[in-house]
Amino acid sequence: MEEKAQQDQNRDQNQNQSQEQEQVREREIVKSPSAINEQTNDYDLSKLSLDLKSARIIAPAYSGRNSELGAILQYAYFSIWLEQLGYLDEAKKVMEIGETEMHHLNLLAQTLVRLGVDPIYTAYPPQRDAYFTTRLINYINGDAKRIIEYALKSEKCAISQYQSMISCLTNQEVINILNHIISDENEHIEILNGILSTLN
Repeated sequence: MEEKAQQDQNRDQNQNQSQEQEQVREREIVKSPSAINEQTNDYDLSKLSLDLKSARIIAPAYSGRNSELGAILQYAYFSIWLEQLGYLDEAKKVMEIGETEMHHLNLLAQTLVRLGVDPIYTAYPPQRDAYFTTRLINYINGDAKRIIEYALKSEKCAISQYQSMISCLTNQEVINILNHIISDENEHIEILNGILSTLN
């Protein structure tokens, strides 16, 4: 009995130690710029600090009407329909674009946190109204060409929105982040144009 009790005690101690180590690791991820970089396309956010004006300017791109959050859901939906229509390679490429948009969403979330804002899913966090809604997704289906044409239009709108934000910003670090995202969006346009050329 004593031996079993000792084994149970040792097991509990090991579990507690594992939990404590995990908590320490999580705290280090939050504090460490290098850990954050790994989650945000290796972009260095360590120079960012409190700047509510910049946060207000870029917030709509996070989870507003034409946002990265919307783009993720839009591409996931489009990928499903492209696969259903038999365009398997195209569906995979579209999903990969959506995965890049996920990195953008995380990058913007980390940026908002550094700028002093809780990145809740509203058009203007931390305001708790105008929450993101899936009614903003365009549910085009059954037509691969229309799907890709809409995706192209959305990418161009995203670039235009980021450029408009940049014209209002004075924080160079935030400007650099948006230019980083714009570069990715331009690559998405190239990919989508390539897909569209095979559908024409």
